[in-house]
Amino acid sequence: MCLAIQLACHALWSIAIKRDGPQAQPAYVRPWMFIGANESEQMVKDGWGPLDVEKCRMAGGEVDTPSYLLQLVRTKPGWNKITHESCKKTECVANNIDESSYMTRHVQEDCSCSHLQADVEQLHTILQDGGIPLVMITSSGEGNLDNESLKIEIVRRRAGKRYVAISHVWSDGLGNTEGNSLPSCQLQLLYEQARHLLSDMEYVPRYDNGPFGPLHTGAARLAHYAARRGDGSVLVWIDTLCIPHQRDVRSLAIQRIRDVYVGGQCKL
Repeated sequence: MCLAIQLACHALWSIAIKRDGPQAQPAYVRPWMFIGANESEQMVKDGWGPLDVEKCRMAGGEVDTPSYLLQLVRTKPGWNKITHESCKKTECVANNIDESSYMTRHVQEDCSCSHLQADVEQLHTILQDGGIPLVMITSSGEGNLDNESLKIEIVRRRAGKRYVAISHVWSDGLGNTEGNSLPSCQLQLLYEQARHLLSDMEYVPRYDNGPFGPLHTGAARLAHYAARRGDGSVLVWIDTLCIPHQRDVRSLAIQRIRDVYVGGQCKL
């Protein structure tokens, strides 16, 4: 109820500003405009980390910000036991991992499919030559998660080649402390998501001007589809496969992460 009254106050104040211009803000109005202790406590109870709540408060977030955040449905899979119980207003440790006991996750808890390994020597060669490695994932089957129907290849990023840059936290289970590999089921999922993203963003020629527009469109589309890769492969960048573990080469890869995301056609 208190939050609802604050929102009403916020809305009326915004209307007054739009109608009459800047207002001489009375001292008794200000407390209704910004996040208070009640909203902060409720955000933490709803799963927001104390650090995020404090950032929101310190940034001068008005009451409409927490009201929006509190309406978001924060669902997570059953295996995700991450909490903010040990987090503080100055530090969030919820996504910290213990490398000694870290386990790379499968899509399903009962899955036991094998890992697909990236070519580490090729990773080193591309990075030491000044390039950025990508993973080319190719499906050789019907996408059945019960069989290994994928193959992966490390290739050098080329200008004009579209790829998906995948951002994640290791606490989600997509990391690997032992090598540059991921379970086949995870790669199948990444392949399907990347293919969907890239095809949705794909430019398909169309010409509407002039009497020969349809003919021009047909010819351009024929050339466009003929130039596409016919094997259904997609290019992705994900740190688990594209950042090697050897310290010196790993440093090179980390230095180029900004270029990876700047050059990516889309981010997942």
